[in-house]
Amino acid sequence: MARKKPAPKHEAPKLYDYRTAADPKAWADEIPVFCAHDAIIMTSDLKPNPKNPNQHPLEQVKLLGAIIRAQGWRGPITISNRSGLIVRGHGRLMAAQLEELIEVPVDYQNYSSDAEEMADLVADNRIAELSDADAKMLAEVFADINTGEIPFTLSGYSEEEYSDIVNALAEALQDQTKDPETATEPDKPITKNGDLWILGKHRVICGDCSIPEDRDRLFDGAESKILPELIEKLLVGGAGTTLVSYDSVKEVAYIMELTPESTDIIVKRFIRAIGDEEIRCIRKGKELPFEAIQGMFGTGVEGGERQDE
Repeated sequence: MARKKPAPKHEAPKLYDYRTAADPKAWADEIPVFCAHDAIIMTSDLKPNPKNPNQHPLEQVKLLGAIIRAQGWRGPITISNRSGLIVRGHGRLMAAQLEELIEVPVDYQNYSSDAEEMADLVADNRIAELSDADAKMLAEVFADINTGEIPFTLSGYSEEEYSDIVNALAEALQDQTKDPETATEPDKPITKNGDLWILGKHRVICGDCSIPEDRDRLFDGAESKILPELIEKLLVGGAGTTLVSYDSVKEVAYIMELTPESTDIIVKRFIRAIGDEEIRCIRKGKELPFEAIQGMFGTGVEGGERQDE
C-alpha cells in the first residue's frame, strides 16, 4: 500500500482537515472505500473513453477530489469488460489524478454491444441533468447537513450557494398568496412602538432606524455589516421566513420594522415555524412575563400554543 502523501498544492475546497470516521469496506491508497467494487487497481491502468462527451470543469474536479479525500470513495469507477474503457467515472478518474492517488476502486460490467456501452456512458450524466431539485426539500436537507459536524461543502454546494437557495425560498414563500395572518390581523396590534422582540438568537424591534437609540437597542453591541452612513437611510426589514433562513445558515438576524402590524407578522411567522419556547419581549425597559406573551397571541397562531411535556 502506498505511503500517505500530503494534500496536493492546487487550490481545492477547504476540506482537508476533515476525515470521515466511518468503517470502510477497503482502502485505496489510504483513502477509505465504502462503495461496492470488484477490485482496487492502479490509477495508471485506467483507460478513459476517447469518445466521452461529458466535460468536467477544473472547479468540479477540484471539489470532487476534495470530497473523495474527506468522505472516501462512495462510488467506484465503472469499466467495460467489452472494451476495457471507462464507462462511468471519468470525473472521478480526473479527481484521483489531480489528488495524485495511486489506487482507485473499480466495478467491471458487461455490455452486449458497443452501442449499449456508449448509451450507458452518455446516460450517466444525462439522467442527472433531467432531475429537478425541490427547493423546499433541498433547504430542509441543507439544515440537516449544516450542523457543524462536517464541512458543508461536502454536499457539493458552497456556503454562498446554500444561502442563496434558502433566501430565494424565503422570498418565494413571501410572494405566494396573501398570508392568512395579513388577512386576519386584529384591529389592535399586539406589538407596541418601541417593543424589542428576542426570537431565539434573532432580534426584532418596532422602531425607526434613523433614531440612534433604536439602532443601539436592536444591535445590542453587535457589529453591523451595514455602513454607518447607509443605515440611517435604509429600512432594516424582513419576515418570519427570513429568520428561518438565517437559522439555517447559522446567522443572527437584526430586523427593524416601522409599524406594530408588520412586527406582529414577523413574530407570528417565527412562532409558526419555530415555536414559542424562545420568545421574549422587552417593553419600556422591562421584560414581559412569558405567560403574558402567550396570552397576547392566544392559541390561534399555528405553532404558538405551548405544548406540555
